[in-house]
Amino acid sequence: MSNKRRINYVGWLGHENLGDEALFKAAQDLFSSHQLIPVNTEWEDHSLISPVTLVGGSTGVPEWFEWLRPTKYNYIFGAGVKDPSFYGYDYIFRERLKVAVMLDRLRLFRRIGVRGNISKALLAKHGIASEVIGDPVLSLKPTNLNKDEARIAVCIGSDGILWGMDEGRLFREIAKVCQRLKKEGYEPVLIPFWRENVAVVEKMALKEKIDFFDKWFDVNSTLNFIASCKILIGQKLHSLAFSAAAGTPFICLEYQPKCYDFAQSVGFEKYTIRTDRATEGRITQLFTDLLKNYEEMQRELAGRVETYREKQRNFVFRICRDIEMSPDILWHCPPIQRRIKKILWNADIKLRRKTTLWYAWNRLFFLRMMQNCI
Repeated sequence: MSNKRRINYVGWLGHENLGDEALFKAAQDLFSSHQLIPVNTEWEDHSLISPVTLVGGSTGVPEWFEWLRPTKYNYIFGAGVKDPSFYGYDYIFRERLKVAVMLDRLRLFRRIGVRGNISKALLAKHGIASEVIGDPVLSLKPTNLNKDEARIAVCIGSDGILWGMDEGRLFREIAKVCQRLKKEGYEPVLIPFWRENVAVVEKMALKEKIDFFDKWFDVNSTLNFIASCKILIGQKLHSLAFSAAAGTPFICLEYQPKCYDFAQSVGFEKYTIRTDRATEGRITQLFTDLLKNYEEMQRELAGRVETYREKQRNFVFRICRDIEMSPDILWHCPPIQRRIKKILWNADIKLRRKTTLWYAWNRLFFLRMMQNCI
């Protein structure tokens, strides 16, 4: 039996977001004995591509499970869980029955590996077991190991949904931080992590006369550049993950709870500040404190990252063992089963418009049928 099995890969791909592209690259490297097939469309019938689905990284738990079609073997690989205490996630948790359906479908997963301890605790509240394996980007490794003691990477920009809901104010404070760093002999360099943020970051770089890293959308180039920096000051979650993977201590500008979840996972919660509380003075104080403890924190970071790399390799080994031990018949879906699955899924889509009926359908019929037919 060939080991080269196809696996459905669920991620936020195709949006020119460097973090999500890096997650896919990390998963491809770790699952090199298998072929990952991206699932980018909500209603795409990925269950016909492969009986195995991998939710790779990103912070899509639980809302992705409203549209994600379950397969026979389902896994979560390093994803984050949305925290309902954040007002930006209110739309997800507003309908109690809809959330219950999402959580029910999570229980079809054979193994759930999450980004950090906060994500694990959020699932545990609902009786869903998981294990912390870290963000998959941590498995990426730079080839550049030389640091420029004066270079400081600064990543700003988000989707605009952040603590304080005033990204303009945050940018003004970061501009002050960059000017202060320049006066102290440092060389700040602005890095976007998403195409949507490029224009505003370039504008700030021009206005403040700050260098701009224009190779930002290349995973290896960005990872190596961050590895060459003394410290990273980062807003986007995966700028922090790149920094950790590159062995560069960082200051986390927590725009959403997922950033704190990651920072805590690698021992950097002390160097985290929420965007609604971030000022030039507070960020500069964190920078000064990090410099004082630099070697200690760098060792701490390296140790945590290596631990997660080992956990991820072990997690992948267990998934691959499941796949390789699966019966050959699983990979050849009979036409009748395909038709049944299509009928079930189309009915499910229609029922979502009526939450109470959808909840009853899910509990009494859909899950059992899908488990038997998939």
